[in-house]
Amino acid sequence: MGLFGNQYGNQNDEQYQRNMYLSQYRVARNEIMMAVAFTAINIVLLLINGLNNGVAFLFSITVPYYCVGYGMAFTNEFGSAVFLASGIIAALIMLGLYIMFFVLSKERPGCLTTLLIMFSVDTLAVTVMLFLFGFDASALFDVLFHALILFNLVRGVNAASKLKELGVEVNHPFYVVPVAPDNAGAERSGEPFSYPVNEDKEEREEEEQPEAPEPAYRTEPDGEWDGEGKTRLSAVYNGSDIRVVRKFSCTALIIDGGIYDTYDRIIETDYTLCAEVNGVKYVYSQNKYGGASLSADGEIVATGTFSF
Repeated sequence: MGLFGNQYGNQNDEQYQRNMYLSQYRVARNEIMMAVAFTAINIVLLLINGLNNGVAFLFSITVPYYCVGYGMAFTNEFGSAVFLASGIIAALIMLGLYIMFFVLSKERPGCLTTLLIMFSVDTLAVTVMLFLFGFDASALFDVLFHALILFNLVRGVNAASKLKELGVEVNHPFYVVPVAPDNAGAERSGEPFSYPVNEDKEEREEEEQPEAPEPAYRTEPDGEWDGEGKTRLSAVYNGSDIRVVRKFSCTALIIDGGIYDTYDRIIETDYTLCAEVNGVKYVYSQNKYGGASLSADGEIVATGTFSF
């Protein structure tokens, strides 16, 4: 599984656990923002096309959308624009609260709990609407989306609690797993890559774990780099220009213009790219959370975190 798999046994379990909780927390936040965006678009389409046109995305946060819908219906029924204006104002206030707590939740996990409560109320409103107006295909999508977002919100709130127990802030960057166990002084964001562990436990794990195979270091380039693609990491070491470039689905380790190793996959998981040039061993390592590091003879020369 490469340098980010089981190569060092349980040494990096703590980093993976923290990355998992950080990822769950961010997924919960992002899904709320997606729901707000869909709702805003649907409200605009409703105002443009009217109640009976049926042009809309298949999902909205229920309460603000129905505020505008009922405001429009009452305006059509009684001929007063006050109803529509009131519905729009109420919807804007509710969506504004969602956005405010989304922004605050980046650093304050309690705000994600508030979002969970708000969305739970909205999910209850969906259930009531089903009983009042019956079940149809669009209601199925609403229920499914509400259930999915509610699940991720609950998981995100739980992740925030776990991160607090571990002493990690919810806005902490993903942890980059080191290229080698001996990484004293290799730091990222002011924290070491490896955390102190019980020495007796570490000795037992070293005895139990089989020795990891040495990765294959390519010594000759497979071709020349055409200069295209987005540079992820770069460094100059021992007089050589080292770059890691992503072009479409392919990531390449490029040294002095030569392509030494590549990884071609749309969805990136744990992987490494290796090369040996002028007696120096270069390793680019990336994990499934987007954390990456570039090393030369075991020395970290560049790190980064990427979203897919």
